[in-house]
Amino acid sequence: IHKKGYQEIDTSIISSTILRVKGLGSIQTDDNHTLVIDGADYTVPPQENNALFLMTNFIRTNQQDKRCEESPSLKIAACKNDTHCELNKNSEKANGKWTGRCLFRNDTSANSSRSELGRCELEGWCPVENDYYISEPTHDALNFTIYVKNFIEFPRFKVIRKNFQFNTSYLRYCNYDSVTHKTCPMFRVGTLLDIVESNRTEQYYMLKLGAVIRVKIDWNCNLDKSLDF
Repeated sequence: IHKKGYQEIDTSIISSTILRVKGLGSIQTDDNHTLVIDGADYTVPPQENNALFLMTNFIRTNQQDKRCEESPSLKIAACKNDTHCELNKNSEKANGKWTGRCLFRNDTSANSSRSELGRCELEGWCPVENDYYISEPTHDALNFTIYVKNFIEFPRFKVIRKNFQFNTSYLRYCNYDSVTHKTCPMFRVGTLLDIVESNRTEQYYMLKLGAVIRVKIDWNCNLDKSLDF
């Protein structure tokens, strides 16, 4: 009696997933210019372990190493005179090295007789980033494509399966669709958002504020059969 294959178990499964992002996006800058970004800009970091970070929005600040006022969001930086800034110049929350001077709007000199509040001066990267103003998502972010390349191998049975059994010409034009291209490994970001969240408002906030999407790959097939079956 021959021992059938399904009675044996191979626990040393080898699997690997490669993710690649393609697409061009544009952002309107404050000086009414268009900033074009590509994969090297919006994929940060360029490599991760079975994951990717796709930047769909960012805060652009043209900074220089000089002196300027501290961030308005830092309450301890509100001052009436130089003494306050001098006493708190070693604050751990500071965005740079405080000089000990209290600056007032439209006035770079210290003035202890003023009644309104100023901001402590710092030396470092200026102006300080303003995280309260969040810009609009990157144009065409929904049309970015993510190529999901996955394979599994059972060394004991010498069985290898992969999800890209197509010629290169097909991969150039196909995008995953549950009806017309359900086996295509190329996914539009917009298609992924439609799958996980149908509400357009929520999709907008996901692109603007960020979100985490978990992709689970299931091999629902009979691996005993050949690829030509």
